[in-house]
Amino acid sequence: MTSLATIPAFAALDARTLVALERESHPIRYAAGAVIRPATAPGVVCSGPVILLTRGTIVAAYPAASGGQFWAGRWDGPAIVDKPAALGGPTPSGALLATTAVTGRVLPAARFLRLLDEQPSVRRHVLGKLAADALAQRQRMADAVTLPAVARVARSLLAEGTWRGSQEELARVLGLSRVTVNRVLGRLAAASAVRLTEGGVRVVNPTRLATYT
Repeated sequence: MTSLATIPAFAALDARTLVALERESHPIRYAAGAVIRPATAPGVVCSGPVILLTRGTIVAAYPAASGGQFWAGRWDGPAIVDKPAALGGPTPSGALLATTAVTGRVLPAARFLRLLDEQPSVRRHVLGKLAADALAQRQRMADAVTLPAVARVARSLLAEGTWRGSQEELARVLGLSRVTVNRVLGRLAAASAVRLTEGGVRVVNPTRLATYT
């Protein structure tokens, strides 16, 4: 069995197809903080290879008005990274950054598109994930203009269950300042809704946390 077998979209593929994909792809390894792919400008076609992430976390980072970063996408391995960039054509794309040590493989975009044509199970999974991600993004946009910061943080933590990462990283995902997220988490921790840990934030009382949403 190859490492690609752990990727959910490939769960139904037979061993022969998985071996062929491994043969047609190339291994990658990045340290935490590495820029995997720089941002592309409007009108520039993002035609690079598709990243098949087997371990680690990658984010799509965009510059924020505050001078920091907004993380519009996050992938925890095993996963296929930034599927919209492979399918969307000439659209701007954020930089892909490794927030932890990353291992995986890169597959030529043309081979990935052919895989979607040839394997219905992969196509169904990718389309389903794209739809779920689009709905989640729509909800985040609605939350950003309708909810106070405490509700946005609480709703995100309820969805995650456990946030693995720093408070600054959570702020980047939500498009909030680190100071705001730090203040909100302190409030939620004081209410015994969450517990702040060395590695992130753990929800300890979902019912209480839900009252903040």
